[in-house]
Amino acid sequence: KKKNDDFLKELDKDRKQKSCEYAVLVSMLESDNDLYNNGIVDKSHHYEKMYVIRPQFFIPMITLLRNAALNSMQYRTELAQMRAQNIDVTNFEDDLVKAIFVLAIPSFVI
Repeated sequence: KKKNDDFLKELDKDRKQKSCEYAVLVSMLESDNDLYNNGIVDKSHHYEKMYVIRPQFFIPMITLLRNAALNSMQYRTELAQMRAQNIDVTNFEDDLVKAIFVLAIPSFVI
């Protein structure tokens, strides 16, 4: 008799080949297993970012993944903006030091 765990290795291989961030096994196997019957089961202790769910949890799972992706995009955008601002400040400081140096040179009397 097949178990959910029998399919995880192949699912992980497919996830990596297709460059997917997450893998979700939607399964009715092991119908007497309360762990699978009660919600989303995290299998990332065996395979990175992998979950097993029953069909009735498919829409909630997709919603969670979608929201996580949107939040991740927002954080990445904010991080890129912060990095750009940091570069602007660094360039400003460098330019300021150069300008002060250029202005200071004529005032030296040898």
